[in-house]
Amino acid sequence: MLRWIAVAFATHIFTWGSAFAEDSPHAMHALAAESESFEDGLLRLAKGHDPSLALVATAGSAVAQVRVGQFSCTGFAISKTRVMTNQHCVKEQYWNLPRDPNKADDFDASACSMMTVRFGFQTANTELRTTYQYAPPPAIDVRCKKILLANMFHDVAIVELVSELPEAIVPLQLDAEFVPDRRNILHIGHPGGQPKRLFTNNIASTSAQSCNAIPLQFAGGQGPDGDQHPWHDAKNTHSFVHSCAGPGGSSGSPILDVLNMHVVGIHWNDSADCSWGHFADRSTPGARLDSRINQYFLPGSRAISMREILLFLAITP
Repeated sequence: MLRWIAVAFATHIFTWGSAFAEDSPHAMHALAAESESFEDGLLRLAKGHDPSLALVATAGSAVAQVRVGQFSCTGFAISKTRVMTNQHCVKEQYWNLPRDPNKADDFDASACSMMTVRFGFQTANTELRTTYQYAPPPAIDVRCKKILLANMFHDVAIVELVSELPEAIVPLQLDAEFVPDRRNILHIGHPGGQPKRLFTNNIASTSAQSCNAIPLQFAGGQGPDGDQHPWHDAKNTHSFVHSCAGPGGSSGSPILDVLNMHVVGIHWNDSADCSWGHFADRSTPGARLDSRINQYFLPGSRAISMREILLFLAITP
């Protein structure tokens, strides 16, 4: 399985230098304040002479919208023919039994035939493209050839594409060594099926406004009474918290270390007002949670650790 993830990384996107239905069962929240269109974010970095600019631009080329029928998620290229996303993006009733932690084919039979992976789906910023000579990745739709793996406990799926991706789309590297000790991260996704967005306030690794990765402080099996989503307990074992909230459709987004843009996790759950989203009052945007919830869950969005995913893949035939 590990042979799938030996990928290259380059930085030549700039020519000057080198399931809400959309995404059921996660409901759509208002766009997080820290998100911006991908090209607007790149322009901000360019004007600020941020050294992360080329890395962010290249990483963004690998991020795609993953549509399965009417549902929309996010995914990212891990090789020229394979994309990684969340398992719940390829199985509508993803919490159904059996709950075998090693099950690797837990997906809907029709998911592949209904899937389109759309790269280069982003809103153009004329100033970025003309003044800074940004060359966007090609806008292409690629069909699914086969779902190679789908596991609920790690909420990960790997999809094989029918054709090889062009040179301008650079696969992301996966990082098994990342420790979520408040290190700075960002993520790139397609919330609500929208064009690509960048989730962070400031990329600079020294900025207090950057998003952070934090260990999950959760006592497994001791969640609050009335938990309507007990399957999350299993995923929490493999998760960390991050402060870059991603609305519905962001599921499957890569969580990236700002220092090198390696993938350190996969975003799988949003939060409402920086709290555990599934307990929020969905009828009231930004509704805060009952205080009893916060004694069990550290506020923030959830991401499956890439280290945990790679350990799982290493033992999977």
